[in-house]
Amino acid sequence: MSLSLYDIAKPSFTQALEGLSHVLTKAEVWAMERHLDAAVLLNYRLSPDMFPLTKQVQAATDHARNSLTRLAGRAVPLFADESPSFDALRHRIARSVSFVTEFHADALEGAETRIIRIGAVGRERELSGQNYFLNFALPNFYFHVTTAYDILRHAGAPIGKRDFLNAS
Repeated sequence: MSLSLYDIAKPSFTQALEGLSHVLTKAEVWAMERHLDAAVLLNYRLSPDMFPLTKQVQAATDHARNSLTRLAGRAVPLFADESPSFDALRHRIARSVSFVTEFHADALEGAETRIIRIGAVGRERELSGQNYFLNFALPNFYFHVTTAYDILRHAGAPIGKRDFLNAS
C-alpha cells in the first residue's frame, strides 16, 4: 500500500490545527483569569526578529491551505487577516480545517511529480511536488504551529505536549 501526499497532509494538518485552536483557547482562558491584556499576548514574540503569535497562526493556516492548492496546480486561496483576537484566530483555523477536510484526494493525483515553483521572482526555485511538500511545506507548517505554542508556553500559559498534540 502506498502513502499519498493527501494521506499525509489531511490528518497532519487537521490534528495540528485543531491542537493549535485548543492551545489558543486554554491560553485565552488563562489570560482572562489573570486579567492579562489579550492584545499583549497576541503580539508577543520569542525574539524581536520573529513573527508575533497572531502572524504565526496566520502563517500556519496559510501553509496548510496553500500547499494543497499548489500541489493541485490551483491558485492559492487568500484569507484576509482579520483584526487580531483569539476568536478571529480560531475562526481562521476552523476555516482552514474545513478547507483541508473538504479538499478531494483526487485533486492531488500526480502531485508527487508536479513541478512547484516557490520563492520571489528572480529567486524562484522549482521542486517536485513530493520534495516541495515533505521538505518545504510541511516543515514550515509545523514550524509556525510549534512557534505559536512556544510563544504561549513562554508567556506562561498552562499548556503542554498533550495540548499541542490535541490528545485527550
